[in-house]
Amino acid sequence: MALNMSAFRRHKILNRLFREAAANPALRKTKHQLISTIASETEMNPSLSTIEHDITAFKNDYDLEISRKKNSEGKITYAYTSPYTSIYDNNLSEEEAKTARMAIDRMTMYASQGMFHDIHSALPSLRKAFFMSSQKLSRLNKDAIYFEDVSMDVSWYELLPQLYSHIQNKCVLKILYKPYGGVIQEFDFHPHVLKQYNRRWFCFGLKHIHDFKPERENEFVGSVNLALDRIKKIEILTEKELNDRVHHRKEYIESTKDWDEYFDSIVGVTGPSEDSNEEEIEIWVSKKRANYVKTKPIHCSQISPKSNEDFIDINDEEGCIFKYSLYLNREFESKLLELGADCTVLKPESLRKSILEQLKKQIERY
Repeated sequence: MALNMSAFRRHKILNRLFREAAANPALRKTKHQLISTIASETEMNPSLSTIEHDITAFKNDYDLEISRKKNSEGKITYAYTSPYTSIYDNNLSEEEAKTARMAIDRMTMYASQGMFHDIHSALPSLRKAFFMSSQKLSRLNKDAIYFEDVSMDVSWYELLPQLYSHIQNKCVLKILYKPYGGVIQEFDFHPHVLKQYNRRWFCFGLKHIHDFKPERENEFVGSVNLALDRIKKIEILTEKELNDRVHHRKEYIESTKDWDEYFDSIVGVTGPSEDSNEEEIEIWVSKKRANYVKTKPIHCSQISPKSNEDFIDINDEEGCIFKYSLYLNREFESKLLELGADCTVLKPESLRKSILEQLKKQIERY
């Protein structure tokens, strides 16, 4: 069954509502209540016929049993017959399996040509998920294999191919964006590259500063990265709109960054400030965690001890020294804090102070 993104999002919400109602009959909903819930959680406002078609699809296409019961007002309400029922437990049809296999093969080809930065990391998960579906998970012992949960929030999903296309076509965009904890902003944006980090996608590019003054010719754009799940709307600026921009450049601004070098100099997506420099960093890691850090490097510049016997005592505990060369940012500090008491920053002093301040604040909350 082929689904467009709107149908996919509706089915995701309906699946949750039907499961909740199966577990708690008080949560059963009529068709109109299903429509209201979908409208409150998304920008969609499906019609009654659309919901009826969706319910039919659950029964015919997903082969799921839907319970129909009248409420106290005599209106029909809907739920699964079991709270363990889900559209995500169904197996792929032969045609869907063939389409999925072709899509994965095509992405593998693109990855080998270097067209996408992060597709290599995504392909193993796709192959794993496809294997489980195509081999009919229902025949296996479901308690024997568990995979890491992936968020089903796809509010940003349609933006990914759009932005990739806009980058390829060098489009200037008008963006409606709501930063975390901030108010909605509108600005012009020149997209350059997409990057995935920590299950979230970001778009890097140049943003027009609207208070630009002609005498500040070199300061009217700023380099930013935008979290796709915070983008509310994207529009391509027309030629007329571009010409109406009084102080803005009228054409797409190309990137001058070496993005491979840029991402190799940081952890995550938070870039360095203009006046910052790469730091030479040394950390001590306890003996019990040293092999973990050695086999799962925090950054590509990591220099690990050559031998597990190269131990150094700190506070009467053995450990190893790891070295890095990168720009400091909050993502790198978070990686160090994850190691807890098994990690001590040796240098630089600025990083030691920053980690210490965060630990003090954390301790005060206990």
